[in-house]
Amino acid sequence: MKVKIEKEVPIPIKTGSLSLPWDQLDIGDSFLVNNDIKIENIRNNAQFYKKKLKRKFTCRRVEGGTRVWRIK
Repeated sequence: MKVKIEKEVPIPIKTGSLSLPWDQLDIGDSFLVNNDIKIENIRNNAQFYKKKLKRKFTCRRVEGGTRVWRIK
């Protein structure tokens, strides 16, 4: 099998990453994410930003989607 090597092909931007306002939340602030995104994905994202920003978040299913609060 012959494979063609190509140069300078740009890497596409990730489409699966969540761009949510984690760094903009003060303690007690929250935002609502619609039902299109699984709560497991939001929780995984919250864990990542907990470590990156040294802050704590909690997620709960509510009417209309998942609400995320900054708790520390």
